[in-house]
Amino acid sequence: EPDWLVSVRGALDDGMFVADDAVIWIPRAGYRRGPTDEGLWGEGELVLNRHGHRSPDRPLEKPEGVKRALVLGGSHPCGMWVDTHEAYSAVLEERLNQGDGPQWEVLNACSPGYTTFQGWKYLERYGLAFEPDVVIFDLGNNDMLPLAPRWSAADHEAQAVSPWLREAGGIGRR
Repeated sequence: EPDWLVSVRGALDDGMFVADDAVIWIPRAGYRRGPTDEGLWGEGELVLNRHGHRSPDRPLEKPEGVKRALVLGGSHPCGMWVDTHEAYSAVLEERLNQGDGPQWEVLNACSPGYTTFQGWKYLERYGLAFEPDVVIFDLGNNDMLPLAPRWSAADHEAQAVSPWLREAGGIGRR
Protein backbone atom coordinates (compact mmCIF):
# COMPACT_ATOMS: atom_id res chain seq x y z
CA GLU A 1 0.00 0.00 0.00
CA PRO A 2 1.37 3.41 -0.86
CA ASP A 3 2.03 5.74 2.00
CA TRP A 4 -0.88 8.18 2.46
CA LEU A 5 1.46 11.17 2.27
CA VAL A 6 2.51 10.04 -1.20
CA SER A 7 -1.16 9.72 -2.20
CA VAL A 8 -1.94 13.20 -0.89
CA ARG A 9 1.05 14.65 -2.72
CA GLY A 10 -0.01 12.95 -5.96
CA ALA A 11 -3.53 14.38 -5.75
CA LEU A 12 -2.16 17.84 -5.01
CA ASP A 13 0.06 17.55 -8.09
CA ASP A 14 -2.97 16.65 -10.25
CA GLY A 15 -4.38 20.13 -9.64
CA MET A 16 -7.78 19.41 -8.11
CA PHE A 17 -6.52 20.19 -4.62
CA VAL A 18 -4.21 22.72 -3.03
CA ALA A 19 -2.35 22.27 0.23
CA ASP A 20 -3.85 24.05 3.22
CA ASP A 21 -2.12 24.57 6.55
CA ALA A 22 -5.30 24.03 8.59
CA VAL A 23 -7.32 21.51 6.56
CA ILE A 24 -4.39 19.60 4.92
CA TRP A 25 -5.93 20.09 1.45
CA ILE A 26 -8.88 21.95 -0.04
CA PRO A 27 -10.43 21.73 -3.50
CA ARG A 28 -8.88 24.25 -5.91
CA ALA A 29 -11.03 27.30 -6.59
CA GLY A 30 -12.11 27.47 -10.23
CA TYR A 31 -10.97 23.92 -11.01
CA ARG A 32 -12.38 22.29 -14.15
CA ARG A 33 -11.99 18.73 -15.38
CA GLY A 34 -13.54 17.16 -18.43
CA PRO A 35 -15.63 14.02 -18.29
CA THR A 36 -13.78 10.83 -17.40
CA ASP A 37 -14.27 7.45 -19.04
CA GLU A 38 -15.31 5.86 -15.76
CA GLY A 39 -17.82 8.63 -14.92
CA LEU A 40 -16.08 9.60 -11.70
CA TRP A 41 -18.01 12.91 -11.58
CA GLY A 42 -21.01 11.85 -13.63
CA GLU A 43 -21.25 12.21 -17.37
CA GLY A 44 -20.40 15.91 -17.51
CA GLU A 45 -17.41 17.97 -16.53
CA LEU A 46 -16.45 18.66 -12.93
CA VAL A 47 -16.57 22.39 -12.19
CA LEU A 48 -15.65 23.95 -8.84
CA ASN A 49 -16.65 27.55 -8.17
CA ARG A 50 -14.40 30.38 -6.90
CA HIS A 51 -14.62 28.93 -3.39
CA GLY A 52 -13.76 25.37 -4.47
CA HIS A 53 -17.37 24.23 -4.00
CA ARG A 54 -19.23 21.94 -6.37
CA SER A 55 -22.24 24.23 -6.45
CA PRO A 56 -23.26 27.49 -8.15
CA ASP A 57 -20.95 30.41 -7.51
CA ARG A 58 -22.26 32.40 -4.56
CA PRO A 59 -20.88 35.46 -2.78
CA LEU A 60 -19.26 34.94 0.59
CA GLU A 61 -21.72 37.32 2.21
CA LYS A 62 -25.21 35.84 2.48
CA PRO A 63 -27.84 37.90 0.61
CA GLU A 64 -30.66 39.46 2.61
CA GLY A 65 -33.60 37.11 3.17
CA VAL A 66 -31.70 33.98 2.06
CA LYS A 67 -31.19 30.92 4.24
CA ARG A 68 -27.99 28.92 3.76
CA ALA A 69 -27.06 25.32 4.36
CA LEU A 70 -23.39 24.33 4.21
CA VAL A 71 -22.75 20.67 3.38
CA LEU A 72 -19.44 19.24 4.60
CA GLY A 73 -18.44 15.72 3.65
CA GLY A 74 -16.25 13.42 1.60
CA SER A 75 -16.52 12.11 -1.94
CA HIS A 76 -20.06 10.74 -1.85
CA PRO A 77 -21.80 13.88 -0.54
CA CYS A 78 -19.55 15.83 -2.93
CA GLY A 79 -21.29 13.94 -5.71
CA MET A 80 -18.85 11.29 -6.84
CA TRP A 81 -20.33 9.17 -9.65
CA VAL A 82 -23.16 11.67 -10.37
CA ASP A 83 -23.56 14.91 -12.31
CA THR A 84 -23.49 18.18 -10.35
CA HIS A 85 -27.28 18.60 -10.45
CA GLU A 86 -27.68 15.09 -8.97
CA ALA A 87 -25.47 15.63 -5.92
CA TYR A 88 -27.68 15.70 -2.84
CA SER A 89 -26.79 19.31 -2.06
CA ALA A 90 -28.23 20.37 -5.44
CA VAL A 91 -31.31 18.17 -4.99
CA LEU A 92 -31.84 19.52 -1.47
CA GLU A 93 -31.64 23.13 -2.69
CA GLU A 94 -34.14 22.42 -5.46
CA ARG A 95 -36.59 20.80 -3.05
CA LEU A 96 -36.24 23.48 -0.37
CA ASN A 97 -37.07 26.14 -2.96
CA GLN A 98 -40.16 24.41 -4.42
CA GLY A 99 -42.71 25.75 -1.97
CA ASP A 100 -43.44 29.00 -0.25
CA GLY A 101 -40.99 30.17 2.32
CA PRO A 102 -37.48 31.53 2.39
CA GLN A 103 -35.07 31.14 -0.52
CA TRP A 104 -32.35 28.59 0.25
CA GLU A 105 -28.79 28.25 -0.98
CA VAL A 106 -27.14 24.89 -0.32
CA LEU A 107 -23.36 25.10 -0.59
CA ASN A 108 -21.54 21.87 -1.47
CA ALA A 109 -18.26 22.37 0.41
CA CYS A 110 -17.41 18.65 0.37
CA SER A 111 -14.06 17.23 -0.68
CA PRO A 112 -13.04 13.69 -1.60
CA GLY A 113 -11.17 12.00 1.23
CA TYR A 114 -12.20 14.44 3.96
CA THR A 115 -12.23 13.14 7.50
CA THR A 116 -14.21 14.51 10.44
CA PHE A 117 -11.08 16.43 11.48
CA GLN A 118 -10.82 18.11 8.09
CA GLY A 119 -14.52 18.97 8.00
CA TRP A 120 -14.27 20.60 11.42
CA LYS A 121 -11.15 22.54 10.40
CA TYR A 122 -12.82 23.63 7.14
CA LEU A 123 -15.84 24.86 9.08
CA GLU A 124 -13.63 26.85 11.47
CA ARG A 125 -11.31 28.30 8.82
CA TYR A 126 -13.68 28.89 5.89
CA GLY A 127 -17.21 27.60 6.36
CA LEU A 128 -18.54 29.96 9.03
CA ALA A 129 -17.66 32.94 6.81
CA PHE A 130 -20.54 31.87 4.52
CA GLU A 131 -22.96 32.56 7.42
CA PRO A 132 -24.73 29.18 7.25
CA ASP A 133 -28.06 28.79 9.03
CA VAL A 134 -27.61 25.02 8.94
CA VAL A 135 -24.47 22.87 8.67
CA ILE A 136 -24.87 19.35 7.36
CA PHE A 137 -21.90 17.41 8.66
CA ASP A 138 -21.81 14.23 6.53
CA LEU A 139 -18.40 12.99 7.64
CA GLY A 140 -16.94 9.97 9.37
CA ASN A 141 -16.75 7.43 6.55
CA ASN A 142 -13.12 8.32 5.82
CA ASP A 143 -11.96 8.46 9.43
CA MET A 144 -10.68 4.88 9.43
CA LEU A 145 -9.38 4.82 5.86
CA PRO A 146 -5.85 5.64 4.75
CA LEU A 147 -5.88 9.45 4.55
CA ALA A 148 -5.84 10.37 0.87
CA PRO A 149 -7.91 12.78 -1.26
CA ARG A 150 -7.83 10.24 -4.11
CA TRP A 151 -10.18 7.88 -2.31
CA SER A 152 -12.36 6.99 -5.26
CA ALA A 153 -13.34 3.38 -4.71
CA ALA A 154 -17.00 2.58 -4.36
CA ASP A 155 -18.06 1.69 -0.81
CA HIS A 156 -18.15 -2.03 -1.53
CA GLU A 157 -14.54 -1.85 -2.80
CA ALA A 158 -13.16 0.07 0.18
CA GLN A 159 -9.95 -1.35 1.57
CA ALA A 160 -9.41 -2.24 5.19
CA VAL A 161 -7.48 0.13 7.39
CA SER A 162 -3.76 -0.25 6.91
CA PRO A 163 -2.08 -2.15 9.77
CA TRP A 164 0.40 0.70 10.25
CA LEU A 165 -2.45 3.22 10.60
CA ARG A 166 -4.23 1.01 13.13
CA GLU A 167 -0.99 0.75 15.10
CA ALA A 168 -0.46 4.52 14.93
CA GLY A 169 -3.59 4.99 17.05
CA GLY A 170 -3.84 8.69 17.85
CA ILE A 171 -2.82 9.90 14.41
CA GLY A 172 -6.09 8.57 12.98
CA ARG A 173 -8.08 10.55 15.51
CA ARG A 174 -6.12 13.74 14.77
